[in-house]
Amino acid sequence: MSLFMPDEVRARIEVRIDDDPVLQDIMDEEEDWLAHELRGPLTEERTESFPLAGFGAPRQYEVHLARPTDEVEVEDNGVSVAAENIELRGRGWIVSRRLGKGPFYGPIAVTYTPTDELRVRSAFIQLLGLRLAQLENASGFSSELMGSYQYQLQTGATVRKRNSILRSLREPARPGTVRVRGVLAEVPPVTTVRG
Repeated sequence: MSLFMPDEVRARIEVRIDDDPVLQDIMDEEEDWLAHELRGPLTEERTESFPLAGFGAPRQYEVHLARPTDEVEVEDNGVSVAAENIELRGRGWIVSRRLGKGPFYGPIAVTYTPTDELRVRSAFIQLLGLRLAQLENASGFSSELMGSYQYQLQTGATVRKRNSILRSLREPARPGTVRVRGVLAEVPPVTTVRG
C-alpha cells in the first residue's frame, strides 16, 4: 500500500515529472528502500522475529523493535505470552518481560502496529524530494536560488541527508554507561633510573 498517491505528492513538494506512472515507480522505489531499512511494511501490522541464537546468552529479558508501538502480541518459542507478563518500555521501542516473570527463551515473534506513521510519511516526503532533486540535477550538484541568495550542495551531501532522515526514525539513544568485559592485565611497576 502506498503512503501517498502522485497527486498528494504534488500537493506537498514540487514535482517536475508529469507522467504519473513514472512518478509512481520512483515513489515505489523510495517506499521499498524505506521499508527495507525499517525492517517491514510502513503502514500495516508487522511481525518481527528475534531468534536469540548466537547472542551469547541462552536467555534474554528484552528485545528492541524497529519502530515504536503501544500494543504487542508476543510468542516465545511458539507459545503465546500473556499480556500481563509483557511490558512496553522506552516509549514503545522495547518489549520486555515483567519483573519476576522470567526471561525470553526464543525464538520470539512480536506482532504490532507501529505508532509513528506520521513521522514515516514526513520522512518519505523528504526522501522523495531529495531523490527527485537528484534526478533533475544530474550534474552532481543540488542548487537553490531565492532572490539574490543562491547556494550549491554536492550530491555527496544527499547521502548524508538521507541517512539523517533515516536516523530520525530509529530508536533514540538511551543514556547509560558502556560495560566493557575483559580481564585487566597486571601492570608492572614503573622504575625510575637516575643517572
